[in-house]
Amino acid sequence: MNTNLPQLNVDNHDVQRAMVDFTLEKNTWLAEMAATSSSDGLQNVYEKADRVVGGNFVDMNEAGGTVSHESSLVQEDLNFIKGQMQVSDDDLLKLRITPQAYFNKKIGPTLNKTGMNIEDTGIYDVFQNYAVGTGNVINAGGTTADKQSSILAVRTSVGGTSLVYNPAANGAAELVRLRPINNYGITEILNNENELIDGYKVKFKGNLGFQIVDQNTVGLIKNIDDTNLPTEKELLELFRNVRRDEIGTVKCWMTQKTFDNLSQSVLSGKIQLDNNVNSLGYQLAYYQGIEFIVNRNMVDTEAVYS
Repeated sequence: MNTNLPQLNVDNHDVQRAMVDFTLEKNTWLAEMAATSSSDGLQNVYEKADRVVGGNFVDMNEAGGTVSHESSLVQEDLNFIKGQMQVSDDDLLKLRITPQAYFNKKIGPTLNKTGMNIEDTGIYDVFQNYAVGTGNVINAGGTTADKQSSILAVRTSVGGTSLVYNPAANGAAELVRLRPINNYGITEILNNENELIDGYKVKFKGNLGFQIVDQNTVGLIKNIDDTNLPTEKELLELFRNVRRDEIGTVKCWMTQKTFDNLSQSVLSGKIQLDNNVNSLGYQLAYYQGIEFIVNRNMVDTEAVYS
């Protein structure tokens, strides 16, 4: 079963597959989160768990108590990913390449930066803010302003807490789609002086969303710095907070500095490193069977959490 965007991308045609690879390369949060197909194209409806009340032992002739699994339906639109690139006809004449060759050269770094921007939004604005809102946060004790980092733990699964993609007709994940204007033919573009000149233009557009189905699927350790690292006890508490033994896979993302500090002190000799660099350019590591993943878009300059 395909469970994430890299696995879903295998079903895309060559051009689309390359574009998704560009977007995901070294963007380890997008690549490692489970991915769920939206319920209806650009719109996604999912069930969010609110409260569960179970039964219990009672005497033989005593009535059973009321049981319930309370939940609410959440309806959200997928986010649009949009961008455009252009080049003047005069510049192409100087470069002596075709419009298609020019944009093929530029699209990789552009889409990769787009993936970085999406990760920043997903990690900090959506998932970390959610954990803070539910109080699922462990404080490692750092107090130096703008010198802190964090560890984000997510129990992710298809249909559960995950990314949400808009499936193409073939069921693959068309994260972004490139549309050359006039099929790479001449058109009018605006120059730096806001004047219309001859040139070429391409646009790209896609969709992606997020769903968090249960507050016990997202957890954080905040206020990590050089002298205040999480203890093993706090790491195990983090795993319990996201219910590591329930449906889904628990994964933890952190900065390279935090990973290195843990590897050299608190978890020295206890982290297993996968020696293989995967096709998207990063390695996986494991502690207590939980994936520890370095993320380049998380920072060591966070504010102090209080």
